[in-house]
Amino acid sequence: MHKSKRKWICVDCPRNTKHEHYFVNNSVWCEEAKMPETGMLCVQCLEGRIGRRLEPSDFTDAFINDPRKNPTMSDLLRSRITGVNNDNFQLA
Repeated sequence: MHKSKRKWICVDCPRNTKHEHYFVNNSVWCEEAKMPETGMLCVQCLEGRIGRRLEPSDFTDAFINDPRKNPTMSDLLRSRITGVNNDNFQLA
């Protein structure tokens, strides 16, 4: 696989995270998920690591977390950031 495509792959599974760019609070990323400073996790693997569903309060106010400014955001990520339950999302 080409190096530029590998950077989008979840470190826990082979899922492409290209449409799941997000920033969560350090307490979620470092303490709960026990992630190093680099690497990507798909939403499902992050939830698996922390043992619960992500909530809007888990996300920072970073530009990338604003669904209005990130039109390519996955439906799953959008539902977690907004708190609107949408279980009809498509997995990539």
